Amino acid sequence: MNKLTIATMALIILAIGYIAAGPYLALSGIKVALENNDSVKLQTHIDFQVLKQNLKDQINASAFQSSMGDANSPFSALAAGIVTTITDKVIDAMVTPSGIMAALSNKGFEGSVFDKKHKLFKDATISFDSHDMASIWVPVENSENARFVLKREGIDWKLINIIVPNLHQIFH
Repeated sequence: MNKLTIATMALIILAIGYIAAGPYLALSGIKVALENNDSVKLQTHIDFQVLKQNLKDQINASAFQSSMGDANSPFSALAAGIVTTITDKVIDAMVTPSGIMAALSNKGFEGSVFDKKHKLFKDATISFDSHDMASIWVPVENSENARFVLKREGIDWKLINIIVPNLHQIFH
């Protein structure tokens, strides 16, 4: 083999290794950005538009499913509509770099996953769902694991969804 072939193969192996390490690098980047309160750096690891829409869809579906459980109530559809409107506004306001930074600051919510006493992404595990999707599984007290979904964009990985365990219980 000539030097060009060896160099090309080495470059391909390095690129594959970098892409495979991407979810770990993205998780590390998110942690560092949050710990340093760096909203600009956080934007490089999160696709906020897709994340907002996925969270809205998840919450609205759970609220709709809960409201359909009481089909005899004439107010169930109205309640689902109100929840959808409120959800959209709250998600748009909170799921921004500055909104996340504010929630994770010293003014965070006591006793929640945003409480600084909790170590961020403690005991998290990463699994590959496909060649361009990965999941970060984070244990949540008294619940199933929360799932943070990453999608590969080129050679970078970005957070696109957070699947909240037991979300349906909020609406019951």
